Amino acid sequence: MRPARRIEVSRVLKVVESTAEAARRLAEALDLLGVTRAVVLAGPGRTRLLAEALLADLARAGWGHGSRAAGEPAGGDGFRRLVGPWVAAAPTQAESARLAAAVREVAADGLVAIGGGSVLDTGKHVAAQLDLPLVAVPTQISHDGIVSPVAVLRGDDNRKHSLAAAMPAAVIAPLHWIGQAPRAMVLAGIGDLLSNLSAVEDWRLAADRGRDQFDDFSAFLARHAARSVLRVLAAGQAIDDPAFVVELLEGLMLSGLAMAIAGTSRPCSGSEHLVSHAIDYLLGGVAAHGLQVAAATAPMLRLQGQDELAREVEAVYRRLGIPGNLAALGLDQEAIARVVAQAPAMRPGRFTVLDVVEPAEAVRWLHG
Repeated sequence: MRPARRIEVSRVLKVVESTAEAARRLAEALDLLGVTRAVVLAGPGRTRLLAEALLADLARAGWGHGSRAAGEPAGGDGFRRLVGPWVAAAPTQAESARLAAAVREVAADGLVAIGGGSVLDTGKHVAAQLDLPLVAVPTQISHDGIVSPVAVLRGDDNRKHSLAAAMPAAVIAPLHWIGQAPRAMVLAGIGDLLSNLSAVEDWRLAADRGRDQFDDFSAFLARHAARSVLRVLAAGQAIDDPAFVVELLEGLMLSGLAMAIAGTSRPCSGSEHLVSHAIDYLLGGVAAHGLQVAAATAPMLRLQGQDELAREVEAVYRRLGIPGNLAALGLDQEAIARVVAQAPAMRPGRFTVLDVVEPAEAVRWLHG
């Protein structure tokens, strides 16, 4: 049994439906956290425009807005202000280090990250380096990293690395922005969440073989979050329904909490993630992370002997147009064989069903 640990979880979670309400809730969160000077990070495109709109409303809420460039001295104005938005140009360790140095120079005591997974991961990593509270404002729900203590960033070796990061101290989720994200991003979020089903089984397999320790509670959270969304999708719920968007958001956040409790990504990352990482490594990625994971989930469930659950997932994927195998992503049998051979090496020591079955069997299910 894993020893008891103390973790810091998000103190604020607000789902809002307008930019004005998002600004009000963000100001409240910053006050609650005792932040007086926050740097705002955003992406280079749509999210920068959204950040600027939010900052304009925040200024009317009493938060002074400074457009100081990265590295410009903080001065000594003494009143509350927001600095930025600064663009998080790429989800890399080098960019995170650059931004951390710039945040330190302007004497910020808090961070706000507005954007998708790349911006949030960069913000979480910067916050961890500087031990600062972070408010996350997701503009899409394409993966389970919104509140997880993990940031996936590329290193100098051009490979993605899962790094320790700060969990956001607050999350402000603007439904009107999330609803404008491309449909593919919602499908990716569904894929990433439902992959918990195969990930938990891989974790259980590893524990049964004496290769890892299993945590019942975090596994319960991860599995319950996935099954709740699978259930409503199987009943035919539309993915553009605001009620479903909230359900998916909550499921993805529960996944992040499960990883924090477990002290590992195991509840939400198994053989299906190893396959996706291998696709990134060998082929540079062929689709959004959640869609690559989705394409491997049902095949891994089949290899694990979870045929009934695999059929449920496959039925939902067919209805929504989510790829159910790697052939649906355009990979031929030769490429799939290379991915299967590479996958276990992506996380040495992470025991999964791929360490048990014959590679040819894995290729067969992944090809479809």
